[in-house]
Amino acid sequence: MNFEVNSLISVLTFAAGAGSAVWGMISWYAGAEKKKYAAEREFQHLKRNQEQMKQSIEHVTKEIDALSDDVKTLTAVFNVMLTQNGQSISGILAYKKHRGKPDRSPVAHSKIPLRSRHECNSPH
Repeated sequence: MNFEVNSLISVLTFAAGAGSAVWGMISWYAGAEKKKYAAEREFQHLKRNQEQMKQSIEHVTKEIDALSDDVKTLTAVFNVMLTQNGQSISGILAYKKHRGKPDRSPVAHSKIPLRSRHECNSPH
């Protein structure tokens, strides 16, 4: 009976060790699969974010192009209006820079005097 008890203890110990090893391998495999799934999911999430950012950048680029065209149009209209009044952008900028210094102001020496807003709106 002594021999059988020692053999039984050895078999049970071996079975516990083997079961423990099998359980460890299953747990390790499950963890590896979870990590694989999480990494794939994260990659897909980043890929979608990148595509959304690309679309947003394209949209903003189109808006900037449209605004650029509007600014060019407004600048041309402004230049025409200034030309009709006998002034130039450089003259106005110089006037702003040297405001309060009438001796240096190129506008003060111009042939056509500056008109008030009400005068500009009236017909010629």
